[in-house]
Amino acid sequence: MVDQAPIVLSDFQMKESSINLETAGALLITDADDEKLQKFAPVYANGFGCEKQENVSSWDEFVELLKKYESIEKLVLLFHGSPGAVEIGSQNKDLSQGLTLFKDDDNIPKISEIFFEACVVAQGLDKLVPFAGFFHASKLSAWSWFLGMKTGYYDSPGKGEVIKTDPPYLVNDDGQKIEEEDMTPEQKEAYEDLLKDYEMQIKKEEDKLEYERKKKIEEFLDSRKEYLMIGSPTMDEIAGMEPGRYEIGIEWFENITITDDDEEPEPWEHDDHKPRISAKTDEIEGNKEEVLKELEKRELDWNMEVPFVNLIIKITSY
Repeated sequence: MVDQAPIVLSDFQMKESSINLETAGALLITDADDEKLQKFAPVYANGFGCEKQENVSSWDEFVELLKKYESIEKLVLLFHGSPGAVEIGSQNKDLSQGLTLFKDDDNIPKISEIFFEACVVAQGLDKLVPFAGFFHASKLSAWSWFLGMKTGYYDSPGKGEVIKTDPPYLVNDDGQKIEEEDMTPEQKEAYEDLLKDYEMQIKKEEDKLEYERKKKIEEFLDSRKEYLMIGSPTMDEIAGMEPGRYEIGIEWFENITITDDDEEPEPWEHDDHKPRISAKTDEIEGNKEEVLKELEKRELDWNMEVPFVNLIIKITSY
């Protein structure tokens, strides 16, 4: 028998062999203890096409959760935020502080795209690239203004129903109904013409009701559609709702601290409350050094007034 040298696994191999790592296509993570975020998280998950939602109560839980994954294609982080920082539970940490919770021998997932759905994270410009780089992300998205969300209500009229009269029929000279099997060819032709007119009239009434119903929906959505939360029902989905009252998610962005005041006017009645689609997309693309230089320029510009932007960073190499 030939003696064989013992197989020695590297630290990395030993770690990989002892941990069953997961992968995720699109994953949303939010605060387990925040009622509002929990309420709207499924809507945002739908809007971003996330197959899975995970909930955490602290930064430590957040890090432990990420360590379970080998790779994540799209990570959506729905939390309360501040410039370059995220609050999880009662812990508010800037992104750099959060990364220190990873130990040297911990598994660090490869995350392709990171989306911060949180207030003013983009204002912490110096924290964004290090966070993206830690996970070797090629894209990071964050907002420069405060994100507000609330519940609105939609009263669906449902589909109207045409009240149909009895179908037409032919009568003989005695006023008696002529059964179809007793009709002459000429009578049958006249009867078929009557049925066509009858069915055409019903179709017109149905079309009229559908038009009126969609008009009501469009009137309701006219001022609100730009403020519907990402992932909210589409026009066609709303049109298919049965009669009744439905909750819908409303979101907006503003350059001041968000207040939860049910008495204040709706977002579309505020000049300083902006819908998501009105944000300027500020995209910076390049290698790490090029992106950092561009962010330095933004920092100087934003010292005067923070514009409403969706900041998108695309890093081609680190």
